[in-house]
Amino acid sequence: MDFIILSALIIEIAVLSWLEYRATGTRITPFGVLAFPYLAVVILAFFLGPALDFASLHTGSLIVWMCGLLMVWVVGYLAVRIVPGVEMFRYLSLSFKSRFESESTSENLSKWLAMLAIPILTLGLLQSVRAVGGWSGVTSPEFKTAYSRGFPAHALVFCVPLFILLVGTAKKKTKFQLFLAGILMIFFLLGQVKGTVLQPLFGGFFYRVLRGRSSVSAKSVGIVMLCGIFIFVSIYLGSMSIADPSLASNPDTYAFLARHFYYYLMAGVLGFSEAFGAGTSDFGGSDTEVFGPFLNLYRTLTGSGKLVTPSSSHGKGMQIDLTEESVDLNTNVYTFFGTLYLYLGVLGALIYVTVAGFICYVLFLAAGWTRNEWILVLYCFISAQLAFGFFELYFWYLNIYEIAVYTTIFAAFSIFAKEHRKAKPSAQLGTELFARP
Repeated sequence: MDFIILSALIIEIAVLSWLEYRATGTRITPFGVLAFPYLAVVILAFFLGPALDFASLHTGSLIVWMCGLLMVWVVGYLAVRIVPGVEMFRYLSLSFKSRFESESTSENLSKWLAMLAIPILTLGLLQSVRAVGGWSGVTSPEFKTAYSRGFPAHALVFCVPLFILLVGTAKKKTKFQLFLAGILMIFFLLGQVKGTVLQPLFGGFFYRVLRGRSSVSAKSVGIVMLCGIFIFVSIYLGSMSIADPSLASNPDTYAFLARHFYYYLMAGVLGFSEAFGAGTSDFGGSDTEVFGPFLNLYRTLTGSGKLVTPSSSHGKGMQIDLTEESVDLNTNVYTFFGTLYLYLGVLGALIYVTVAGFICYVLFLAAGWTRNEWILVLYCFISAQLAFGFFELYFWYLNIYEIAVYTTIFAAFSIFAKEHRKAKPSAQLGTELFARP
């Protein structure tokens, strides 16, 4: 039965992705970026998990994902046919690869803004180091808390769309641009939050693919995965080396990191699998946390109530590592659809997925229709968050909405500048006509 359900998932993704590719000409769609990474992790967890002494996969949890993916695909199918003027999107990839008139201007703007942001980020880093008593405290939870607060923390979020555009438009000759992107990546790394580092990187890759500068090939996917592994190891190895420099030369350290990488990779899939199999309903949080960003905005503006933060605890999480006893090592992440299913129930999850899926597809279409690089940057960042749906629901964090505000402002500015350039020749022509005798 387990093989039948797994095979059904593979067939569903293969058929629906093929149909969608025929309609859009690209696999970087909300359905595609959700489905393929999840499928890869599920196959890994199904066949390799038990060999590493992780919990076996309950394939019943795959049915929730099969229903969720089908709903996302149906919403996309309807959006592609309901949005006015959609005839031009039969081969949407051609629109993405055509000329974006203001892209070069935005590329230069991103360079300047990145250079202006780096001193602010440096100041925030030094303030955080001072708050924890020196560089030895960089690996502490207190540093992570200090680094994620204040104006420099918002500046770091502001740099996410800049990074995506810098990576997405980079060429071999633009070494300074790549240098700036590398500096920003260092500041992302210092936050020690894997998603904060990997999602901008994936967003930049998606931007390059949609613009025709890179392709989804075994080589490119392998490079991106190696970058992800390198970043993962760097975060943990850096923290461990500060505490004990001798660990960097100990082979057991790398054996531990290799197994922990697989633990992290499969945590969401196996965490939801265990929760689904056990019928667990208490995770230390409430359904209001799914809508935390909107509630927090309302409560901040009105000064009413405490801010809501996702609070599913490790103590009430799922034990997926069969070699460990400590509850601190339990996973408290349950994938994109799993989190919605566990927190909102079937009906609530269906409503959420319908609305979120429609917004994602409209943004996907808008990026191609407007050929605006900042709308594309926002779509690519959201796609990166969906690509990590095998791990967690990232839409209940505030960063995505803050980045949406920044990119919307940039998009409006670039549209205004483009219209201004179009109107300028006409104005000059009118002046010349009136100046003639």
